[in-house]
Amino acid sequence: MSALPDSVTVRVPASTSNCGAGFDTLGLAFKLYNHVTLRRTSGDIRPAGPGDERATVMVASAAAAYFAATGHEPFGFVFSISGDVPPARGLGSIITVRAGVVAGLNALTGDRLPRSRIVAILTALE
Repeated sequence: MSALPDSVTVRVPASTSNCGAGFDTLGLAFKLYNHVTLRRTSGDIRPAGPGDERATVMVASAAAAYFAATGHEPFGFVFSISGDVPPARGLGSIITVRAGVVAGLNALTGDRLPRSRIVAILTALE
């Protein structure tokens, strides 16, 4: 078995499903991406640099959902979020963060969860 990584960066595309006439009928992914980097540390979950409280709460709730769903012992990590997906524009900036955290923790713990399980964890956050 190979050693687990101490750090991982996940690239998550922007998306929208607001393409219907009054209801969602079509989903699209775009060539806009956010990058979520997680680096395992001791202590709490915290941003790598100056970060806003809203992002920290989103990251912590996604991590709590991952740890609860998988039974892994929670651990601390430093996170950073960068990229081109603008917040509050209907392009899924929140889900890019949540999905990046869950996929990143999946890599840091050595899990090989199928996409359906990752989606189930993310759905529980809604």
